[in-house]
Amino acid sequence: MVLKCKICGGSLAFEQGISVATCEYCGNKQTVPVVRDERVVLSMYEKANAYRIAYEFDNAINLYNQIILENERDAEAYWDLALCKYGVVYVKDPNTGKYIPTCSRAQYESILEDENYKKALEYADESQKAVFLNDAKYIDEVEKNIIKIAKNEEPFDVFICYKETEENGSRTRDSVIAQHVYDTLTEAGYKVFFSRITLESKVGIEYEPYIYAALSSSKVMVHITSSTQNSEAVWVKNEWSRYLAMMLKDSDKTFIPIYFDMNKNKLPIEFKNIPSYDYNDEGFNDELLRGIKKLIPNPIGVKNGRFNWIIPVVISVLCVTGIGIGAFIYANKKAEQKTAEAIATAIVTTKETTSATTEATTQETEDPELKAAYDAAVDLSYEGKYAEAAWAFKELGDFSDSEEKYEQMISSWRLSLSSVVAHVEVTEGESSGTYYINSNGSVDYLSSDPGSLNQGIEINDNGKVVSITSGSKLIVLRENGSVDGFDIDDAIEVSPLIRMYEYDGVDYINELVIVLHEDGTVSYLDTSDEDNDDFNDDWLSCLSDWTDIVDISCNVENMTLHHYAYKAEIVGLKSDGTLVYTSMPFYDYGEYVWGGDTPDWVETYDNVVRLNDTNGFPILFLEDDSIYNAATDEILTDSSSIVSVLQEERPGMEEFYECVYLKSDGTVVDDNNSQLLSDIVYLKDFVAISNTGKIYVFNDWGWDTYYGFKETTEYTNVLDEWLVRLN
Repeated sequence: MVLKCKICGGSLAFEQGISVATCEYCGNKQTVPVVRDERVVLSMYEKANAYRIAYEFDNAINLYNQIILENERDAEAYWDLALCKYGVVYVKDPNTGKYIPTCSRAQYESILEDENYKKALEYADESQKAVFLNDAKYIDEVEKNIIKIAKNEEPFDVFICYKETEENGSRTRDSVIAQHVYDTLTEAGYKVFFSRITLESKVGIEYEPYIYAALSSSKVMVHITSSTQNSEAVWVKNEWSRYLAMMLKDSDKTFIPIYFDMNKNKLPIEFKNIPSYDYNDEGFNDELLRGIKKLIPNPIGVKNGRFNWIIPVVISVLCVTGIGIGAFIYANKKAEQKTAEAIATAIVTTKETTSATTEATTQETEDPELKAAYDAAVDLSYEGKYAEAAWAFKELGDFSDSEEKYEQMISSWRLSLSSVVAHVEVTEGESSGTYYINSNGSVDYLSSDPGSLNQGIEINDNGKVVSITSGSKLIVLRENGSVDGFDIDDAIEVSPLIRMYEYDGVDYINELVIVLHEDGTVSYLDTSDEDNDDFNDDWLSCLSDWTDIVDISCNVENMTLHHYAYKAEIVGLKSDGTLVYTSMPFYDYGEYVWGGDTPDWVETYDNVVRLNDTNGFPILFLEDDSIYNAATDEILTDSSSIVSVLQEERPGMEEFYECVYLKSDGTVVDDNNSQLLSDIVYLKDFVAISNTGKIYVFNDWGWDTYYGFKETTEYTNVLDEWLVRLN
């Protein structure tokens, strides 16, 4: 049998039934397909391998999937699918003469975690498996090096995608038009990735890390083309197909196809549901600039921002079956709505922007003290101290863009404390189960009888849903701090809100809602039986004295194994690192047992950085990188790598006080440091969320038939604010 070597492209001869062969031209050992139908399958392998070597990965993916339809246990086909996902092509090292893998489709997810790679190992024989393991390890290191370089790159506002040269080496007309667009946007203050200029200083080094970083950070991609062939050119398609895949996970990204000297219908079929624009239309440049100003009102080029590079939500997560029309429907609908609004109805003008920028610059020059205070507020935002940054910007009034920065920090503060999953039990039998915020920003359910709770909880004038409670009814917090689920305006005067918590599971405090406001105060809404109002006032009236609160931890502690006794408590974290506290007296077998004194740890720890409430007990993250666990009254030292803690509580059975930890490298481990999950960005409310938004639910009952995380088929949005503490 003869195939083309997947590494050097030479003829590779091997005997039928052999799964590993060595190329006589390049000397590399590689796996080969074990096939039943040589004529048909080897022909498909030949074509697919040729596509992959030519960087036409999507075409190769389609063929490898056809091969799998012939034999669903074909290890070689799964391995080649993994290579295509990461854009792996073997290139000869001029120094050593060896062929080494390069990656042209960088991913945040390691190839070692890729499902196709895992299937390749599952179905491989021992010879194949050894090759797969060795190559995958090397590819993983290549990926890490790409990400390491990308990490240090500055972000971009706009990525211009186009074909630079003709087949004869001359410059394309597309490139000339792209430079006109580049000049227009850069003059307006935008940082634009334009390969002709951006990559000219990278001669002699691999481009992928810089393209990867730019694709990930850019809020807008402008694709400029004069022909189908230019759009379908290998490197051009590699850029726009990756960006469209990123849009599936990041609703803030927008794709704008621009054509000229061609029929609109000749654009790639993947653009079918995306509005496209003729560059030759009168006044198009001005309309494009206005639209982009509405999409990106604060260009990176003029705001001195920093790039939080590790944002999985904008990393390409390509489908194993390739990029197809069906996969883009959701992203394209978003793009259609956003782009049409941006291009057709944008109202920001160049004159207004220039005037505002001039005024801000004059302010900053005339008042260095205000400029220093502004810079300090920006530093707080970089550190993830959103509440403190918001209040600092508010103190600056109308200095520079402080008012806008204040709104941004309030939003980031709200998102950083969000809860995306709620376990709801309704005693009237209306609904019960587990609800979550889906990637659309509306509410859906994971399990059990959904009833009518999530009906009508969609995006409205108050924005997307950003947080939901775990209580006896479903209460949602929206982007602007407004609430669905109860009439907050009649009960609480100060609004909007940052966070809310509903006590549940205890009859006398059902529908007692605790809320944190954007001014750092705390309030409560008591909708329980009137007979209990005075009782709740007794322990909650002190909330009106709390100020400068950046987070709250609300817990219900079950005092006995059978849950007949309860104690509710609220812990407030102040901006100076100290704590405030109140608790409800014990409720034991129907009687209020006065007690509930302030625990010693409230006074002991005055260096608290943040709170982590989990299953009835607060967890304190301290400034010295240690963690205090109120459930066990223990300090965990040398814990700087821990981001979040999930505390398993077994009332009256201390041996069941165990923890699950999210570490800064994205792994989730148990008390024995055994890894449970990887690539996780969120751990809260017995739910883990991966960097792609996939939801995992934790089963914490140690005596159950299953222990650990169960993968769901549901996805939510991954928020930038969750990622500040990750590596």
